[in-house]
Amino acid sequence: MEYASETNLADAWLFSASVRRACIFSNTNVSLGSPQIPQVSYVVRNRRSGKLLATQSEKALSLLARTRGLLGRSSLGAGGGLWIEPCSSIHMFFMRFPIDAVFVDRSSIVTRTFPGLLPWRIAIGGRGARAVLELPVGVISASDTRIGDRLDVIATTDG
Repeated sequence: MEYASETNLADAWLFSASVRRACIFSNTNVSLGSPQIPQVSYVVRNRRSGKLLATQSEKALSLLARTRGLLGRSSLGAGGGLWIEPCSSIHMFFMRFPIDAVFVDRSSIVTRTFPGLLPWRIAIGGRGARAVLELPVGVISASDTRIGDRLDVIATTDG
């Protein structure tokens, strides 16, 4: 069995230190062969009408992501959305723009809709609400989404 000499270990440490410095002090990303993690987004479709509510929706499942929600953003782009789960109510305190909100139960059946929800308002999803989909204003009417509709959430990857 061979052991690495102290010289080889020192060379390896110096090399790794130079790579770390390159990563810190340059604007380029240094890849050491680690696989790229694909970005996941979600397409949300109304099963009854067949129309899309979102083509690039994100999911907020952790406590931190659910707490932050859309706070700090200046808008929600066309095709965008934020699926927050678990969530039975939302607030619009400190929000900079209005949204459409669609609450669903565990089976992704719409329990309540809030088109054009303005900043500084509260929305409660109603009985059985388990998640909410926050969307740009006008999506609820454009997709003809109603209470009782089932939403399909399909994961897509960018890479």
